[in-house]
Amino acid sequence: MGKVLKYNSRAILMEGNSKEGWKHIVDGHVIGKKGKTLFPKHMGEGEIKNLIMESVEKGGIRTKHPDGTMEYVYNPNKYGISEMITIVSKDGIIRTSYPTKGISVVTKQ
Repeated sequence: MGKVLKYNSRAILMEGNSKEGWKHIVDGHVIGKKGKTLFPKHMGEGEIKNLIMESVEKGGIRTKHPDGTMEYVYNPNKYGISEMITIVSKDGIIRTSYPTKGISVVTKQ
């Protein structure tokens, strides 16, 4: 998973790989893959990382899966994002995070 990039009392954002963590988020939701929602282009790397961490601090748990994975939903109402989802493993590792709604949120074609 590489080095720790950011952390707080609820979760850790690791460098990651193609399946989870920061690299997975960048590949899927910053650079983007077809069919995935994208973080707004005007956001910098630091802003995205900070928003992801904020989502687990201020967001609510929408779903707790049987394996202990938690799905947070957060309504930041900034950067043109009105809703986002962050998925955290039972060990507190952020697997993925992505915007779901907002005027600046687009789906990669």
